[in-house]
Amino acid sequence: MTMEKFRMMHSLLIEHYQYIEHHLEGVYALLCGKSFYEGLEEVETSNIKRLIQEIKRMEREKSVSIISAADYEKLEDIRKRRNFWCHNCYIDMVVDVKTGNPKKVEFINKLIADMRDAEQLRESLFQAKITNMKILQ
Repeated sequence: MTMEKFRMMHSLLIEHYQYIEHHLEGVYALLCGKSFYEGLEEVETSNIKRLIQEIKRMEREKSVSIISAADYEKLEDIRKRRNFWCHNCYIDMVVDVKTGNPKKVEFINKLIADMRDAEQLRESLFQAKITNMKILQ
């Protein structure tokens, strides 16, 4: 894989992570008991860990299940992977000195697998948000 392709895929992965956060903010806004826009403003600067905790708390309080247990597990895993891809991937990457491209196949495979997982979770959270928007509004 060329460095250019790696950067494009990495950028797409970060896009998926941003949409996952955006969908979590939407779920929070649905559950918070305020207007949707007030709810969004409330978590505008929250980190993803706090957002997940708050959604879990509100689901318990309201006796509803917006996000499945399986998706919560994926969220925790993706939260950790997101930190790696946002803060360490270029530092930890081994580059082929001759080509300037990522050298380790495992590293590239990790990017591809993480992108697939993030894409699936992004879609799952979007569907959960849309489905419950009709119920909770």
